[in-house]
Amino acid sequence: MDILRAKAPDMVLTELWSCLLAYNLIRLKMLQSGIATDRDPRSLSFTTTQQMLAASWLLGAVTKVTHEMVTLGQQVPCSERVGHRTGRTEPRANKRRTKVLALLKQPRYHYHQQRKAIV
Repeated sequence: MDILRAKAPDMVLTELWSCLLAYNLIRLKMLQSGIATDRDPRSLSFTTTQQMLAASWLLGAVTKVTHEMVTLGQQVPCSERVGHRTGRTEPRANKRRTKVLALLKQPRYHYHQQRKAIV
């Protein structure tokens, strides 16, 4: 959740709560997967779990979900183990590059009118 798209305060709250809900649901599935396979949930990949859940939810939305599919989805671990990476410390450095372009703070047509006035 890099940028909040909502403008109204109640929609910002809705966006924040929905992101927190999604995060906690992914963590819950990681915990269930860790318990089912006798692995430490902290050793599972959050990103892989997120991608696998998104793919299975999309597949479930496209096809007709049966009771057998639900049972199979609950039995299959939904994450892969992250290997031990020596020397890794948390938190890691921010990898995002700063945005070079300035923000457009007025409507685009005002910008074009100013440019025409200068020329």
